[in-house]
Amino acid sequence: MTALADVRSERRDFAGAETLYRRALAVVETAYGSEDPRVAVP
Repeated sequence: MTALADVRSERRDFAGAETLYRRALAVVETAYGSEDPRVAVP
């Protein structure tokens, strides 16, 4: 899902990209928990 968000970001569709990034984050948080290092943002 982040690949699609990357494409939208490259096309300067930042609102669409943000929606997809948030959905991807929600999936990862659900799968691993909010305290897992894979959820951390660099």
